[in-house]
Amino acid sequence: MATILDGFGLLQKFQIIFPFLFILVISYAIFAKTGFPSKNTAVQGFLALILAVLFLFSEGARTVVNLMAPWFVVLFVFLIFVLLAFMLFGHTEEGIAEFMKTSGYGSTIAYWVITLVLIIGLGSLANVGFGGKSAGLSPESAGEIAEGQTAASAGESAFWGTLFHPQVLGMVFILLVAMFTLQKLARYD
Repeated sequence: MATILDGFGLLQKFQIIFPFLFILVISYAIFAKTGFPSKNTAVQGFLALILAVLFLFSEGARTVVNLMAPWFVVLFVFLIFVLLAFMLFGHTEEGIAEFMKTSGYGSTIAYWVITLVLIIGLGSLANVGFGGKSAGLSPESAGEIAEGQTAASAGESAFWGTLFHPQVLGMVFILLVAMFTLQKLARYD
């Protein structure tokens, strides 16, 4: 069955260069915004280049970035469509920015976006770290089911099975309720 993320399969040629450029741009932007190592832009650029090269030589890190990228694109496109929907109904860019800065809902929206980013990041890390490929199996036996194991003991199906298990979903719901409750309580003195 075709999914929305199948279209990104055409970008397989860029699996090496995309994480390099992504980490280079993101790390340089963070260094420039925070002034972390120094105020000198050459030092910031050099450190961003070193970090990007380190990601270039790490297959696991490249895989994590390549797994996260399509989901971040989908999240970004969704946020753009939400902003366009508000602008379609007569709100201006300045009005939306002012609403996000002054109202109590701006921080709630930011918390939701941060939560989605964390879910995407941790899901990609878990997929790579806990069996993105058949864990411990030789290429000859990758399609066989070993004695005493289930078919979904490794790989992507195990990740999604764990993520959508009722106990995990309940825990995530309770943590989200607790996070937003504490955020609301901390706002009122």
